[in-house]
Amino acid sequence: MNELAPWNDLLRLGLTLFGCVAALAIVRRLPVRQEDSDHPHAGYFRRQLVTVVGGVFAVVLVIIALPVASELRGQLLSLFGLAITALLTLSCTTFVSNAMAGLMLCSLANFRAGDFLRVEGHFGRVTERGLLHTEIQTEDRDLVTLPNLYHYPARPRGARLRDARDLLSLARL
Repeated sequence: MNELAPWNDLLRLGLTLFGCVAALAIVRRLPVRQEDSDHPHAGYFRRQLVTVVGGVFAVVLVIIALPVASELRGQLLSLFGLAITALLTLSCTTFVSNAMAGLMLCSLANFRAGDFLRVEGHFGRVTERGLLHTEIQTEDRDLVTLPNLYHYPARPRGARLRDARDLLSLARL
């Protein structure tokens, strides 16, 4: 019976690998439902998110199923966790910077929705202000989305439109 122990470990690893690959293949083949959201690519994003989370879960399951000592298994799981943490840390620097710039713009409150804004060659009326971006409507009625990090070094200059005289003084901005 002791002679079959390595084969049992390899069989467990093989079944785990097969199950993970089959589950990910099924997720990739499922049809994308478009009617859940008004955004045309919402279903694709959902499927990609499930695939990435499933892939990470599959790697963890394969590490757990490896026929190695439990101490080495724990070290492999720690190494994988460290790699995921480093990946997220390095990829989120712009996201965090945009969020911090958004918090700074909210705390300063130097412009709000409805104000006219000029930032580095972009001019228009602020239609939406969020944590990560500011949306302005240009003179051509185009909507331009500017990341909040774009405002930070440029020092946006805004003006509140109260009457027609303010619109004339806006030309000086």
